[in-house]
Amino acid sequence: MLACESHYGELMITRALLASKYVSGVAEILDTEPARVRTVFVPTAGSAYDTASWIAVEREWLTRNGFPVEDLELATASPELVAEKLSNADMIYVAGGNTYFLLEHMQRTRFWKALEHHNPIYVGVSAGAIVTCPDIAHIADLDERELAPGLADTTAAGLVDFSILPHVDYPKVQDKITAILSHWPDGKPLVKLNDDEAIVLEVGNWRIVKSGADDLS
Repeated sequence: MLACESHYGELMITRALLASKYVSGVAEILDTEPARVRTVFVPTAGSAYDTASWIAVEREWLTRNGFPVEDLELATASPELVAEKLSNADMIYVAGGNTYFLLEHMQRTRFWKALEHHNPIYVGVSAGAIVTCPDIAHIADLDERELAPGLADTTAAGLVDFSILPHVDYPKVQDKITAILSHWPDGKPLVKLNDDEAIVLEVGNWRIVKSGADDLS
């Protein structure tokens, strides 16, 4: 489901890549060369931790592949700054990390509200993908809820009408993934992603694509 009537109103986003770990699949939804795609990079989910080495890796991947990148740290931004930066973006890249921390600052800065009248490409990795679901409560203890003490509720964007569970083939979190799946309610829609997979959303339709660590082709 895409461009749906979500918790935040009518989101106009019509192209998105929702990845578990790698984002080379973004090539599937580009209609121009990367140099023309003004990209706002949101590292906030990684800012919950003292060390988040993947943030530099993902930012470097974008610049190496020709995307002009500007950072937007939600944890220190005002709602007005977020609205200004997002309004000028052709693509918004939301990196992974702590989903609860990311959602707390998305709520505080009215991140999704700022996108009601804009239609950038949205790229979300791990936490950045999970926040597009109707709610993030399904990730349970995959992330540390205590790192987001100001999070009032776990209602997320509702850009998609299913839950996303990334990293299902990542050995270090297998116990947590198994626990989540063992208690999954019958009939509740869930899309599971290996680390080399992503969901491509285009104009109301979605599909799973391979999205590995390779450069853009």
